Amino acid sequence: MFDILIHLMAIKLDTHKASN
Repeated sequence: MFDILIHLMAIKLDTHKASN
């Protein structure tokens, strides 16, 4: 379960970084 949350968090951060 935590693995999924971490993965989603990583994607969110990655998207934010890419956007910026």
